[in-house]
Amino acid sequence: MRINHRLLFGTLLRLERTGIEYIKSIGKMYHCGLFEVVQGYKIHYMRAGSGAHNLLLFPGPMGSVITDYSLFLDRLDKKTFTAIGWDPPGQGGSIPPTERSWLQQPGRLQEDAHLALRLMRHLNLVPFSLLGWAEGAITALITVANCEPKEFRKLVLWAHEGAIPCVKANLIDQTQDPHAWPLTCRAPLEAMYDSNYLAENWTHYTLAKNLGYFWRELGDPVIKRQLTEQFSTNSGPLLLLMRAPGRLNAEDWLTYILAQMDNVRIINWMNHEEVISSTEKYTCWGPHRADPDEFQAIAEHFLRCGQVKEPLEKL
Repeated sequence: MRINHRLLFGTLLRLERTGIEYIKSIGKMYHCGLFEVVQGYKIHYMRAGSGAHNLLLFPGPMGSVITDYSLFLDRLDKKTFTAIGWDPPGQGGSIPPTERSWLQQPGRLQEDAHLALRLMRHLNLVPFSLLGWAEGAITALITVANCEPKEFRKLVLWAHEGAIPCVKANLIDQTQDPHAWPLTCRAPLEAMYDSNYLAENWTHYTLAKNLGYFWRELGDPVIKRQLTEQFSTNSGPLLLLMRAPGRLNAEDWLTYILAQMDNVRIINWMNHEEVISSTEKYTCWGPHRADPDEFQAIAEHFLRCGQVKEPLEKL
């Protein structure tokens, strides 16, 4: 398995061909890749900003701080926030281990959550707010469940159904082979991993998802009890960015459960017509990549004051 370390540390000026946005300042952005040993894993992370409000960013499946959050870090209000984007073991710059399968038991996401919390404690960046999408949203919730009451501030979650299915009901079948993905989805990950590593791990991911592994991890009775206690004792609100308006249970079980909580703020970031007409743009990516400026404005406004900034019509 080969990782493009030139990409990680900025000596390669990469032009991302996604049709959404060119990333031209790679050298400026990625000279600051850092490592921290946490429970025997060499964790790669990137740090931006020097503000008092700490953030921890959770990538999606096979994502990384570079592929998932380069646009977010570039736009960050660095005087207000200190952001840590991290790569769970087996993803991005936290490789090896290559043998860490999505099918491992006990749950991979629960282990990621413990590592994420320990990382922030090691860096002395608590309390902190959490941002996560796809399976990263589940990991963020499990992390909150494991936090001490005063370690957690706010939570921003989106694309909770995961990277698949995204637009069509049968998209899981269509996305099992990364070679068949739209360039919008494929290019960033192909720049990070070789094709064999990506294909093998994505196969394991889709199988684990279909078997309900991730649902069971968050549905663990201990995790559910701890999460309920956190939300009942902590006044920090949760921002839920949903894909389509007026359908609280249409995305998946997690969206439905979260939408019932009193302290949840909800934003609909794409209407039904746009879902159908923008498949190439949005497939397997959330608003953090599809509409980075608007996403940044919504997320930072919420993190500052706990209030919702309504998206522009283009969302």
